[in-house]
Amino acid sequence: MNPHTNNRNARLLGAAAAIALAGAATAQSVLIDFGPDAIGGAEAETLGNDANGNRWNNFVPGRGLSLVDANNAPVRAFGSFGPALFFGAAVGFNVGATFVDPADGLLNPNSFFLGELGIASATQDYVFIDTALQTAQGTVQFDMANCNPDETYNFRFFGSRISGQDGFARYTVTGGNGAQTVELQTGGPNTGSDGASFGNDNTIVEITDVTPGTSNVIKIDISIPVDGMGAPIGEFGVLNALEIQIGSRVPDVAFTMQPQDAIVDAGGTLVFNAAATSNAGAVTYAWRRDGAALTDDNPRVSGSTSDTLTITGAGVGDVGAYTVVATVGGVPVSSDSAVGGVRQSAGAFDLDLNGVVDIFDALLFIEASAP
Repeated sequence: MNPHTNNRNARLLGAAAAIALAGAATAQSVLIDFGPDAIGGAEAETLGNDANGNRWNNFVPGRGLSLVDANNAPVRAFGSFGPALFFGAAVGFNVGATFVDPADGLLNPNSFFLGELGIASATQDYVFIDTALQTAQGTVQFDMANCNPDETYNFRFFGSRISGQDGFARYTVTGGNGAQTVELQTGGPNTGSDGASFGNDNTIVEITDVTPGTSNVIKIDISIPVDGMGAPIGEFGVLNALEIQIGSRVPDVAFTMQPQDAIVDAGGTLVFNAAATSNAGAVTYAWRRDGAALTDDNPRVSGSTSDTLTITGAGVGDVGAYTVVATVGGVPVSSDSAVGGVRQSAGAFDLDLNGVVDIFDALLFIEASAP
C-alpha cells in the first residue's frame, strides 16, 4: 500500500474483509487490545466479554500473554494440547504506550467499518514506536511463540491516532514463508471516513497466510515508514488492535513437470513422466487412464503410484488420456491430460482375415462397435 494514499481508497478492507473472515467456519479468532492498563485512573483494558460476546487479550508493555481465542478458549500449539500460543515484546525491544488523558485514539468506533475490532476500549489507546525508538532499535518487534506448524495465520491491523499531522505505520510479519509488509495511514487531516476528521476510523490492513518460522515463532514489527530520503513520515507508528485468524494449513501442490503425449508402435513402450512439489511434505502419485485408476501389472505396467508410468507391449487397449493425481495431506491435484497412442500395422485391421484391408473390414468394425 502506498503510505500517501488516503484511507478512503482502502475502505472496503474494514467491512468486507471483516465479514469474510468472520464467516470462515474453520478459523479461530484471537483479539489483542494494545495500550496501557489505565488512563487517568480509569480502566483502559478490554475486560470480560465485549458487546459482541468476544473475549480479548490485553497487551501492556512489559507483559507477556498466553493467548485465548474470542471464545475464551486457550490457543495451543497442537489443537487441544501442547504449550499455549504466547505473545510478547521480543527480547531487547522496547515499546511505548500512550497515556494521553483523554485518550487520543479512536473513541467512537463503527463496527460497520471495523467489524470485531470496533470496540472503544480497544481502539481508544495504542502502543507505538516514535522516531527516538526507531533511531535506537529500528522497529518495535513482538514474538508470537508456540505456533502450530500445521496452521496458517492471518493478521488484521488497526491503528489510529488523532493528530493534525499525517501519521503512518508500517506492519511487517515474518514467518516461515518470508516477510510481508503493509502500511496504514493512522492519522492526519482528512484521514477519516467523512473526509474531514483527523484519525483513521475505517481502515484495517491485512497480512495473510503466514506460516510459522524457526522454532515455530512468527515475528510482528511496527515501524514508521520513511520517504525517499530515508526520513520518517510522521513521529509515531501506532497499533491499537489486532485480530489474528488461525486456520488449518492447506497444502500447496504444484506440478513442475506435466505428462507429455506419447505415441508408439504396437508392442512398443509408453512412458509418461510428471513431477510435483509441495510446501507440506512428500507427494504421492496415482496414474489414471480415461479417469480410471491404474494398478501395476508387472512386468507390463509399472510405476502406477510413482512419478513415472511405464507400459510395455502397448496395444489398442492402452490408447487413452493419461493423467496423474498428486496428493499431499489429503489434498489431490490432477495434472494436465496426455495422449497415449498406439500405431497399428495395416494387418491389424484385416478383420475378416482375407489378407486385404477393404470396405468389408470397415463394415465389420462398424457392426462390432454398434451398441
